[in-house]
Amino acid sequence: VDRRNTRLDFPTEPSANPVVTRQSTTHQRQAVDFMRINVAPNWAEDHSTKLGVDIGYSSNRFGLDPLIDRMPDPAYVQFGNRQSIKGPRHSAFIQDEWTLSKRWAATAGVTTEWRRLTIEEGSVEAKSSYRITSPSLHVAHKLDDAGDRRLRLSLARSFRAPDSDQLTQRPTINPLAPCDAAVGCGSNSIEYADTAGNPSLRPERATGVTISYEHSFGNDSLLSLDGFNRRLKDVVGEVVDLEAVPWASERRYVIRPQNLGSAWTTGLSADARINLSDIESTWPKVELKAGATVAHSRLKTVPGPDNLLVDQSPWSAKIGGRYKLMSMPVEVSLDASWTPGHWYRTAINRRFYQGRREDVSAQIGWTVSSTLKFRLAANNLFSRDFERATVFGEGARQDASIWARKESSPLLVLTVEMKI
Repeated sequence: VDRRNTRLDFPTEPSANPVVTRQSTTHQRQAVDFMRINVAPNWAEDHSTKLGVDIGYSSNRFGLDPLIDRMPDPAYVQFGNRQSIKGPRHSAFIQDEWTLSKRWAATAGVTTEWRRLTIEEGSVEAKSSYRITSPSLHVAHKLDDAGDRRLRLSLARSFRAPDSDQLTQRPTINPLAPCDAAVGCGSNSIEYADTAGNPSLRPERATGVTISYEHSFGNDSLLSLDGFNRRLKDVVGEVVDLEAVPWASERRYVIRPQNLGSAWTTGLSADARINLSDIESTWPKVELKAGATVAHSRLKTVPGPDNLLVDQSPWSAKIGGRYKLMSMPVEVSLDASWTPGHWYRTAINRRFYQGRREDVSAQIGWTVSSTLKFRLAANNLFSRDFERATVFGEGARQDASIWARKESSPLLVLTVEMKI
């Protein structure tokens, strides 16, 4: 993969200060080589095994050219104009599936992944490595012979590895606290912090249990209820701190990803998909969908209030419907979803706010033939602008805050699908 990207930061309003224009051109060349071997022997009709190995090596090289008013940016002298992230990544898994009886089935497995990266950024070199083993167990039970009512139990340990951007130490200078081409970087304020990575970042790990009940009826109707609980370790979040940095003569505020410690989340979700023709065969082919989730989370190593997990909303809801015309191959659907606005905290001195989301979308699909389909979609109908905020300060104190609004406007998309 070969990518080129140019970023330009410049003042949009005239001022008494000289105009400072920052330009950063990046040329990225990425190569990934891997070999995958999967084997699935069938021991018996009620017993099967799957196992596999992935052996891979990745190389990600960057050529960078940061400028201030067409002069080399002094902030990046130590990091040079070349960046390299390379190393092996291997994984192996085994999964065993058993049909214990007509009503009981079980699946057990284990996955192991190894990764080792060498990160070179000019005169700065760092290494990152991990090895994680993730076992899992799933049990399914049919409450009746037909299998219309089912119980499921899942126990699993999972992980989320850091992205390469989270591991590199080369900073992104905040354009609202820029550096000068002649004298370099001075100080900045906390609301205009720079961003940089952390090569010591460890994968985020989670151990979870999920209990599910499913009840299906007719040809395509289903009711389901899920309860879940997850315990997390080495939760990855962002922390802002005042540091002595190599790209400035004075200490600057920097936002870096860090492992924040342990956390937990628990919740309950319900989903329903009902086809009216399953209730009465003479009724039209209308499918109705609805779902809701309530959840609570807690980041143990960060004091409250609002010490919640970033990606865990207190609740969410959705409804939808789909109608298939009998007289012609046309399908119409309408979907709506809601997520409330909420605050969450990932550090003692930093809180975030994510605004409410209300999304409505409509689609019309026309299947002309087995080789030609048209789909017209209208998204972001009646959606409000999305607000985000970052507030700095311990507890309820606000030392500084940044509010941003992203406009939301309707989007019309026409898709043509052809099979040749």
